[in-house]
Amino acid sequence: MPDDRPGITSSVASRVTLPPVALQRDIIDKYHIVYPVGQGGMASVHVGRLGGLAGFEKLVAIKVVHQHLMNERAFLEMFFDEARLAAQIKHPNVAETYALCEEDGLYYMVGELVLGQNLRTVIRRGESTSKPLSLGQIAFIGAEVCRGLHAAHDVRGPDGEVLGLVHRDVTPRNVLISYSGHVKLIDFGVAWAKGKLSHTRSGAVKGKMAYMSPEQLRGFALDRRSDIYSLGVVLYVLTTGTHPFPGASAAERMTRIVEGKFSPPRAVKPELPEELERIILEAMAYSVDDRFENAEAMAEELEAFLRARGEPAGAGALSKHMVDLFRDEMNRHDELMRAHRRKRGESDLSGSQRLSRSPTTSRVPLPSYITDANSSFTGASRTSIRRASKRRALFRKAMAVAIPAGIVIIAAAAYLSGTMQRDGRAAPEPVQPTEKHEQAAESLEGTDSSSAMLAATEVSITLKGLPAVGHYLSLDGHPVSLTSGKLVLPADHAEHILDIEAEGYLKRSMLFKATSDLVLDAELRRIERTRGKKVKNKNSSKNSAKIPPKKGRLRRNPYQ
Repeated sequence: MPDDRPGITSSVASRVTLPPVALQRDIIDKYHIVYPVGQGGMASVHVGRLGGLAGFEKLVAIKVVHQHLMNERAFLEMFFDEARLAAQIKHPNVAETYALCEEDGLYYMVGELVLGQNLRTVIRRGESTSKPLSLGQIAFIGAEVCRGLHAAHDVRGPDGEVLGLVHRDVTPRNVLISYSGHVKLIDFGVAWAKGKLSHTRSGAVKGKMAYMSPEQLRGFALDRRSDIYSLGVVLYVLTTGTHPFPGASAAERMTRIVEGKFSPPRAVKPELPEELERIILEAMAYSVDDRFENAEAMAEELEAFLRARGEPAGAGALSKHMVDLFRDEMNRHDELMRAHRRKRGESDLSGSQRLSRSPTTSRVPLPSYITDANSSFTGASRTSIRRASKRRALFRKAMAVAIPAGIVIIAAAAYLSGTMQRDGRAAPEPVQPTEKHEQAAESLEGTDSSSAMLAATEVSITLKGLPAVGHYLSLDGHPVSLTSGKLVLPADHAEHILDIEAEGYLKRSMLFKATSDLVLDAELRRIERTRGKKVKNKNSSKNSAKIPPKKGRLRRNPYQ
């Protein structure tokens, strides 16, 4: 990714970077195109945005095949292979691929968008600002790439068989560092695996020559140890600042790689630790049998070096370094996102921020996505809502009597306790707080703190045992509906009454406080229909008569 990009690197980035070109459409499927990231010889990459209720937003990377290649079978097969292979690898150190789609003859791939830069850009920015990566950060990056490589090497196909995947293009350009300090391996466009649609001709070479293993450059059969060699070259470049195989021409460099002749890292930079040099040399061993058996073994060696060194190195330290180097790119991305939201007439604030800025009252008004349900709600009648309002009024009156009564009882208990102590009688032993009590106390104390209010501006209410169909919900007299099976409302720390009604069931009202996520038992009782009882006829012992049910014995649903 060039240095002038706006701080975004995609998991589906093209290998050859050209100036970005805007896509000639604003929407692909359900994704809005925000801005172009870059393009290569096969496809262009764009930032896509999926919006939703209450300020929901998800950013993705969309890689679109160039229009002039839409009918080129060889290119399409490579594109499909990349998506299929990457989608099967599930690991934090491998950028995820979500979907492979076609729309109106347009082939595109949707993948994880990594807010950050590739390792090549990080190296160059560090050189230009005299802020290179520390040895601890280099070892951490190497170990994380090893973990991602090991997951890729061990990936299995739908039939459970190991695919024998070899990345074949482990280079600084294909290692992403996010601004939060996470390391991601990307670009399986030239990877080899069983079951690929496209096939490399015998003797053909794919990848970047500067980071190829000797056997890859000579067109031999490859296994996972070829990728380990390439990662060793990456670590050599990071630690020494030079390439192990310099050359005035491609032919000279190729000859050096095939012969395996290079200077050890400490010959270039004597201050390097011997242990780190040993790891790099073992990864770059000329014979595949002398290299690490797998990438996981190499990761363990790098992590052991980190522990012995004692240097603060991890996602947190790496994140600080990235923010220091790319603050302008991060701000540029924020500006582009704000411009996109303004263009669509949306607020810059997220949904949770908008809800938290509601006027401070005893009860925060319900957001529009709850109150607007009135226009589409047809199950409840005005009569049932008036009845519900009356019942709530009665409930509040009962609470108004019960709460003062409870205060009187508590005061009386305190008075008796003090009297017992003055009379010489032992007061009841206080309950010793347990771990559960302490956790409950912490959660209660957090409800009144400003930090807790900021941490949870919305709560979700899960209704357990709710009838699958035909139920009607109203919150404080307002008809509401569920979102993904849950009721979402502002965390206003106020009491609410939820009424649940369903045909053939008794109505149920529940009082709860919107402080944190809750699970409520919403199971309803069925209405029992009372039938006439059989009685003995005084005039005839053989006959029996049915007494018809009394009027009003059958409880009717208010919506009928």
